[in-house]
Amino acid sequence: MEKIFIVMLNLYFIINLQPSNQGIKITLQNEKVVTLSKSHESYEHFTKLITRALKRKHPVGLAISKDNKILAIERADNDFVENIISKY
Repeated sequence: MEKIFIVMLNLYFIINLQPSNQGIKITLQNEKVVTLSKSHESYEHFTKLITRALKRKHPVGLAISKDNKILAIERADNDFVENIISKY
């Protein structure tokens, strides 16, 4: 049987981006700092999304691991979102 993973994303506003050797450190509106790793398979696409979200002051949906690494990002700039569910 195939395994299906459901990832719940929460909406956050990004208030700061800081490039590092490992990727990008992202400060969220609740002052939590998370990291987008350069080794993430969607690094380029996610970098565009978070840069645009910061510039436009729009929220993004984030899935964050227990060690504060970003697992997934979804646009949420024109939506009224209650829950975002992604399947992997």
